[in-house]
Amino acid sequence: MFVNTFLHHDFACLNVLHVFSEPEPECRTDPECLLHLACLHQSCQDPCPTIRCGVNAECKVNSHRPYCVCKRGFEGSPQTVCEERKFLHILFLSRQCVCAPMLCSFLAGCKSDYECRDDQACISRECQNPCLFKECGINAKCEARNHRAHCVCPPYHDGNPERHCKPYECLEDPDCSTTLTCQNRKCVDPCKCAINAYCTRRNHEGICTCNTGYTGYPYGYQCTESKPQVFCKSLYPL
Repeated sequence: MFVNTFLHHDFACLNVLHVFSEPEPECRTDPECLLHLACLHQSCQDPCPTIRCGVNAECKVNSHRPYCVCKRGFEGSPQTVCEERKFLHILFLSRQCVCAPMLCSFLAGCKSDYECRDDQACISRECQNPCLFKECGINAKCEARNHRAHCVCPPYHDGNPERHCKPYECLEDPDCSTTLTCQNRKCVDPCKCAINAYCTRRNHEGICTCNTGYTGYPYGYQCTESKPQVFCKSLYPL
């Protein structure tokens, strides 16, 4: 938008250009935010409102991931219902344990991963999804198996899932321009000609031809210079 200001005494015109631009987004990926926030709609926000926890459970955030946990003094499934822990009171006597009310408490819950499903781990004495505590790279996803969180690249992607998974450039030649060919899921130059040869790129292939004045196999090591043919005329015609 231009605003013209006329200076009557100097008969001058000052054009002021106002440039309006869209503000830069606060974030595009979760790693651009603090660990207790996630990138939602290009803004760093609390991700807890995006999930629903069960009765007597609360939401916490770890590495941009929201997850549910039972409140202190409760146990159960934080996604559905957490119930108040039942304390078993015990008294230690000469290395032996006997029941005795109001003396000491024994907390229920898991003690090892093997008490949980294969896709869960024993975290804070509760069987939980370990992926809630794992941060994977860009475009990567987390899979829980053998009680551990594993970052993997999705189909048709490769790279380091801990950092960045990138989509394949191609799976076959038609995925590339006609001057390139698909090799190892990347569009590359098809030309591999010999020395002293030139290449014509056509339909994802490189067609090699020896340079003018050279001969040989244009797909091998090199084309050699052509030797001029010498014609001898007999002094004694037949």
